[in-house]
Amino acid sequence: MQISELGGREVAILGTGAEGYAAWRRLRERFPRQPLTLYTEAEQPPGWVQNLEPDLDRLVTGPLDGDRLRRHEVLLRSPGISPYRDALSGAREAGVIFTSGSSLWLAENPGARTIAITGTKGKSTTAALTAHLLSACGMRAAVAGNIGRPLLECDAGEADWWVIELSSYQICDLDCGAAARPSLVGLLNLSDEHLDWHRGAENYHRDKLRLARLASPGRLLVNHRDAFL
Repeated sequence: MQISELGGREVAILGTGAEGYAAWRRLRERFPRQPLTLYTEAEQPPGWVQNLEPDLDRLVTGPLDGDRLRRHEVLLRSPGISPYRDALSGAREAGVIFTSGSSLWLAENPGARTIAITGTKGKSTTAALTAHLLSACGMRAAVAGNIGRPLLECDAGEADWWVIELSSYQICDLDCGAAARPSLVGLLNLSDEHLDWHRGAENYHRDKLRLARLASPGRLLVNHRDAFL
């Protein structure tokens, strides 16, 4: 799904953290007069929500409610909100479309040269080191995703190479389309973590390895020393 496909639809943004803010800004920029709904479970929403436009933006606070979520056509999920929660699972079963900032950015920029890196441990260090090595080779390199800026804040033309750190929270429903697959995917290691969020080890492993399935043929680097991988 591309951002253009969100025009004129009943879209809601789940979460008002950095990813939610980036999504709201990008959609408001693209569709200045389109109503948007934002959901937050934060006891005290961040200060930027004061910039919401009262006649266009609706802020809903408190626990996510499945009946309310099912009224939307598209839910733009922030990484911290698990799609395995009952409210979200029910919305998906009802036919609501899910997307994310990472999915939208990759689909929007199929020509961007991207290195997607994940692993239970060492993602940030490896992403930062990769960007450093690219810069040392004379490339304009930028780090985004789980570290750095949310992707929807980034203009693809700012860098020759984008090093994108992705957590399992971002990969679980990542969908960028065949034309926008990462240029290179790196899998560092895999062990049990975040099992509550993923509702079990099986889901966590599958979600993490989803990035391998999104890699183009011959564009996947896997740490052979990790016995689990």
